[in-house]
Amino acid sequence: MSTGFFRSDDFVRAEKAQSVINQARKITDVLAEALAVMEVGLTPVSLENAHRAIASIWTTVVNDVQGDRANVSSQYLASIHKHLATAAGILNAGEFTEAGLPVLPDGTRERWTRFVQESRYHQPNHVEEIEEVYALAQLRWGEHVRTFALTLGWFAMNILRLVRRKCAIYPPLADRGRLEDSLMGAGPNWYDAESLRGLMDEYEGEQSRAC
Repeated sequence: MSTGFFRSDDFVRAEKAQSVINQARKITDVLAEALAVMEVGLTPVSLENAHRAIASIWTTVVNDVQGDRANVSSQYLASIHKHLATAAGILNAGEFTEAGLPVLPDGTRERWTRFVQESRYHQPNHVEEIEEVYALAQLRWGEHVRTFALTLGWFAMNILRLVRRKCAIYPPLADRGRLEDSLMGAGPNWYDAESLRGLMDEYEGEQSRAC
């Protein structure tokens, strides 16, 4: 009886994991379209090239999540960033750097690995889960990359969500203004991601019905 119970739990977990992977694949085009529109002006890339690159590399990310290869380590994100730049045909895109913003009280710059450890993102099943949205905010504004910062941040947020068996989310183009305002609040001068966190909760509520 006990063995059957544990098998049932394993089946439910596997079923949920597959469900979120299926949903992540379904949103590829809408995710790529929205991020591409927002990246134009932030990254020296055409809308067409950005859309193609984001869709292609998002597919890679989803496959990596399914194969237990995706994470938010510096090494993995550096690789994804390089693939994004290459797929978009961007020369001199720059590389992922550990040190970024903000400058901490001791005068040192925030390091991505420290941020991940402090947020417990390296422990996806930790009892005290820190919301994934903070990874988006840090990568968007932390100057860890010079190109595709928004896209890389959105990918990192969704990697954490998928690993936690949550649905991946995308930015609705119709809500672009409100999203950009919330992102601005999470950036320099304020570094307050509460508005952004609330907006991501709203997107999750609207979009999670699909998985």
